[in-house]
Amino acid sequence: MREFRSGTLTRKLFADGTGMVGRILFAWYKGSSLDCDCKRWRLFADVLNDTAICLDLIIPTFSRPMIRLIICISGVCRAVLGVAAGATRAALTQHQARRNNMADVAAKDGSQETLVHLAALLISLVMIPLISENATLVWTLFVLCTTLHLYANYRAVSEVTMEIFNQARYHNVVEHYLSWGEILTVKEANRQESVTLGLRRPVKLHYGASLLSIATRLEQLSALEKVYEESKYLLSIDKQLSAVSIVLHEEVATVEELEVLFQAEVLFFILRDKRGLVWKTAWPMLLHACQSHEKGHC
Repeated sequence: MREFRSGTLTRKLFADGTGMVGRILFAWYKGSSLDCDCKRWRLFADVLNDTAICLDLIIPTFSRPMIRLIICISGVCRAVLGVAAGATRAALTQHQARRNNMADVAAKDGSQETLVHLAALLISLVMIPLISENATLVWTLFVLCTTLHLYANYRAVSEVTMEIFNQARYHNVVEHYLSWGEILTVKEANRQESVTLGLRRPVKLHYGASLLSIATRLEQLSALEKVYEESKYLLSIDKQLSAVSIVLHEEVATVEELEVLFQAEVLFFILRDKRGLVWKTAWPMLLHACQSHEKGHC
């Protein structure tokens, strides 16, 4: 009995420890993107939740040495899930609080979630005695419910219409404008945003890079300052055409951030499609179209 208790305690310590490490590492590595890409990370949290449940179900089929590993993986999934779900919930709640009633929206969202859990509990009390002895039926229902859960959440996050830019939505708007000369509406830009995969570019973008990363010599920095002497940003592309770096001044305005990102998107467009564009003509046209659009968003 003492060995059994010791083994159980050790497994719990391993699971909790790996979960804490996973939570810290995930928040450090992806914390800055949880707000701007909240739809994608909300769906990612749902996938992790179902993955953790699946791991819990398959534990009895493995030997004792493997059980500890699976418990640790499940703990990491739940820890990362907690960070992603909590952060994205805050971002989505802020988006839904149209009357600056974030507390009211958060309270009602919590009540709705509690109601769903209560309904699930009542259904489980009825179904468990009926299906617990039939493993095939258990797994069939699990696969069906998981598929329905992921599909429903995919459709839900896909229908969220954010009225502010993130890099993916801005990329879609600029690319469509450069290709067809038209400005996407808010709904169209959100509809084209991928909620499963991140934004794919022909080269890497380092947004908010340091001066040392783009100018290792004084001559290089002087050349960039001449080009951007009236701007509060610098944009540079390396000689191998493998990365675009953007350095921002601490007092840079939002319109200037959009401007330098537009320049970067033009570079990406040229590198991908091998088509040249006139920057000084394209940017004023896009800015005028955005300002004349509903509420100034495009």
